Amino acid sequence: MKILNLNVRGLANRVKWRGIRELVVAKKVEMILIQETKLQTVDALMCGLIWGDNDFEWKVVPAVNRAGGLLCVWRKDLFVLQNVMVGVGFMGLVGTWGIQTQVCAIVNVYSPCNLEEKRRLWAELVAWRHASPDTSWCVASDFHAVRCTEERKGVAVLPQGGAEMEEFNRFIDTMEVMDIPLVDRKFTWFRLNDNL
Repeated sequence: MKILNLNVRGLANRVKWRGIRELVVAKKVEMILIQETKLQTVDALMCGLIWGDNDFEWKVVPAVNRAGGLLCVWRKDLFVLQNVMVGVGFMGLVGTWGIQTQVCAIVNVYSPCNLEEKRRLWAELVAWRHASPDTSWCVASDFHAVRCTEERKGVAVLPQGGAEMEEFNRFIDTMEVMDIPLVDRKFTWFRLNDNL
């Protein structure tokens, strides 16, 4: 299962479409999970130009006032969609992958920045996880949260930041998922003018 997870910070640019398509082809990606499309409308033509051929299915959660927006595109012969779960800040695809009969949930998250809204998102995902004990899970996301202070450089950790980190770590443990480590870089996001 090759899943590409991207926060694109806007998907209206055809140059970005081409860049994503090149990654999909070069890495033989089977599913892409895109956060922060900032688009209220996404259509099959756009998805085809991003994906590179017509062998795909897709689901979208539109942006609200050019904020947020989620897009999932996958090879239709590899993932058989059974159900879609949508909540504030997430879209979950439930189905079977390849010839396996094991049901899996693939969740695309673009979390709110507000701690109270994050808590609601985490609670909703935990409740869904506990209601589906026999389902394998993959959560790809932009959680707007860090697990420890070393994951953030150049930003002071506010007093509530410690509590948020504890709650975020508790959420990950409760979900029974593992945080996959980065390879060849320390941070998932940085400004181009920063020396990271």
